[in-house]
Amino acid sequence: MVEVIEDLGTRYPTSNSKKKKRFYKCRCECGIVFEAIAENVKAGSTTSCGCLRRKPETHGLTKHPYYKKWVAMRLRCTSPKAPSYKDYGARGISVCKQWLDDPTAYITYVGKLVNAGVDGYSIDRIDNDGNYEPGNVKWSTKSEQMTNTRRKAAKLSGEPHITWYAKTDKWRVRLDGKQIGSFTDLPDAVEARDSYMVG
Repeated sequence: MVEVIEDLGTRYPTSNSKKKKRFYKCRCECGIVFEAIAENVKAGSTTSCGCLRRKPETHGLTKHPYYKKWVAMRLRCTSPKAPSYKDYGARGISVCKQWLDDPTAYITYVGKLVNAGVDGYSIDRIDNDGNYEPGNVKWSTKSEQMTNTRRKAAKLSGEPHITWYAKTDKWRVRLDGKQIGSFTDLPDAVEARDSYMVG
């Protein structure tokens, strides 16, 4: 599924196009913001930024609860377009070879760890400067993950207009004297701020 953020109006899709198309600015479930032809979004033929185009029959895991986590992990470590790439791939953090192109190996491994699938827990790296690889991931609570961040002491985002709000345990975005929104994950807060500033 994709979320429509903004109607961008009509334009020619390519320099050779004879007919204009209406475009939407959309946000994919993986967090990436992209542009798509409006009629394709309405018809349901555009369902992601492209991150889910892997053929389901190759592994049969697209509906597995950990599959989207695997997709998001790969994107933030390999795609400069991903909102959180600067905190992962740009820092040299990578996904080990056995997990990079094999969701089965990743899902099997994390599914056997302590607290796998327990409500309130998600995958976290033990060494915040280490890679996604066997021996360096575990299931942690939100508070444990916050302790593991590089700015763990002050809960600072390092991003203008974004602050940590302890009462809700969320990142809060405030611009022009008004609150834009509250977000569990910092990359989502950054994306919302940037979208507001551009729009």
